[in-house]
Amino acid sequence: MKKTFIEKNKYKIILLVILSIIAIIASGLIFAPHLFYDQWIWKNYIGPTIADAVGHNVEHNGIVANENYTLLSEITYGIILVIALYLIYKLLKRLNINIDSRFCIALLPYILFGSVSRVLEDASFFKIPITYLFISPIIYFLIGFYTIFILVLGKYMEKKYSEEKSFLKSLSPFILILVAINMTYMVLWVNKLSFFSYDLHPVVLCFSSVIALLVIYLKFVMERRVDSNYVLFSGGLLKKLA
Repeated sequence: MKKTFIEKNKYKIILLVILSIIAIIASGLIFAPHLFYDQWIWKNYIGPTIADAVGHNVEHNGIVANENYTLLSEITYGIILVIALYLIYKLLKRLNINIDSRFCIALLPYILFGSVSRVLEDASFFKIPITYLFISPIIYFLIGFYTIFILVLGKYMEKKYSEEKSFLKSLSPFILILVAINMTYMVLWVNKLSFFSYDLHPVVLCFSSVIALLVIYLKFVMERRVDSNYVLFSGGLLKKLA
């Protein structure tokens, strides 16, 4: 069957639409900043985030914003959610991932982390500006990106090292990430660049990393292979424990 013009050029059309939207917004910010930035972007997205972080209404160029969602922001986030779900669905199909009980269990730490982090943010556990990252919906975007990253990493490790019998070599990508995270936090902690209201010693993060790695190790010992679901679970466990 002969493809239609839209079917043949769907990616070009999508790219054109995205570029057009960006061009319109950029033009608006340049030529009508009060309308596009103050009354649209700041009032509906940036302002509520700042208000949520500081705990009271905030004002910018005469525009007052509170910590509640606006109708426009809810519509925007709803559209983003629908698009994200579709893209995630396509990704799962491409990676040949089965949505079964094991996969759902692997996602539990991420679900719990989202809820717990919001409670910690409300309790002023995080300092400004890091607290902005733990305000919804930003925190859910970050969790989504992190989950997808660990998911892709797990599938890569599962495929790349399917015949590898060495534990260190099989899990080297995950181990390197753990080392990088711990070293980065150690440097920040030594230089007293804390993002938390309470002192979180690097040993806590190190302990969390060991627990996360232990989960994958036990599975590897039993079956002598990397299981992407265990990598996914361990990645979420690291965030949850830390």
